[in-house]
This record gives sequence, C-alpha cells and structure tokens, in this order.
Amino acid sequence: MSLEFFPYPLLIGLSILGILMPIRWRKKRSWLDLFCFSLFGLYLLAVINLTLFPMPPSMAADARQSVSDILSRVHLIPLDFGELFDMPPSYAIHELGGNILLTVPLGFGIPLLTRLKTRQLPWLALAAGLSPELAQLILCLLVGGNYRSVDINDILLNAIGVLLGYGLFLVVAWLYALVFCHFYQTKPLQTHT
Repeated sequence: MSLEFFPYPLLIGLSILGILMPIRWRKKRSWLDLFCFSLFGLYLLAVINLTLFPMPPSMAADARQSVSDILSRVHLIPLDFGELFDMPPSYAIHELGGNILLTVPLGFGIPLLTRLKTRQLPWLALAAGLSPELAQLILCLLVGGNYRSVDINDILLNAIGVLLGYGLFLVVAWLYALVFCHFYQTKPLQTHT
C-alpha cells in the first residue's frame, strides 16, 4: 500500500507552517508578508506532493533492486531527452514545461520573503533543481526500486524555472516602482494656507 500525501504528510506540513507563522509574526512582519509566507508554504507543500507522492511501500526482499541497478537508471547526460520528442508534442510540452513551471513561483517568491543577492541566485536555482531529484533518488534507494525517474534535465529545467521566476519578479518590481514613483511624482503638491 503506497503512502499518499493526504492526510498525514499534508497535516504535518500544515502543522509546521502553523508553527512558523507565529514566529514570523513575532518578528513584526506585515499582514502582506504573512500572507505571502503562507502562500509560499502551501506552494512548497504542493511541490512535495507533485515530486514525491504517492510513495510506494518498500519492495519485498526478493524484488528489491540493487543500488547499482537503481543508480544505473539515473540519467546524467544533459540535454539528451531520449525518445521524448518521438512522443506526441503535448507530452513533451507537459514534461518540459511542467518542470520549468514547477519552480517559477520559487524564483518569484523567495525575493518577496527574504533579501536575495544576485550572486546567490545561481546557487538557489541549482538547489531548487537538485533538491527534488536528490529526494527522489534517496527514496528510490530506500524503497529498493525506481518509482520515480531521476534526470539531470529535470534539474536544469527546474533551475531555468527559478531564473524565469526571478526575472518575472524583477519585471513586476520594476513596473511597481515605475507606477508608484510616477504616481507620487505627478501628484500635485497641496499647500496649507
């Protein structure tokens, strides 16, 4: 019987988020910050659900694959998509676009919640791409079989998603500053007589 995301992992994740919210509130954060923080937490729970669940039970001793068999199925050749483009275009778009879109909110949300220096962005993109794949590999090793594919291209596509999300954040921040500054610069001065 496989482990589903609902109810226990979801409840654990929501409990952690419920513990972190008052901690963030005590740091004198605004309501908008708390709202963004809670949305970001729900996004992370959705990513965990999409990338790790349902988890299969541990394989029976006679059906377990060796570590070398599991590791031999890890795809380490960048930009080699195998037979992906031989399949219907909708499948390729779903695979490629899904991996990119998965991390766009991360690239957009992190700068909203914390100060992010531009030189940290490549490391964030790499960590965002690597984390789900590494977690999937560890779970495959624990379960004793390949229940998820581990692919270098997923890491690259997830990293691209983070970079696109950060770029989107910069555009939105620039537009906001442009509109905000324009509004206040053109507002007539009121004099008190």
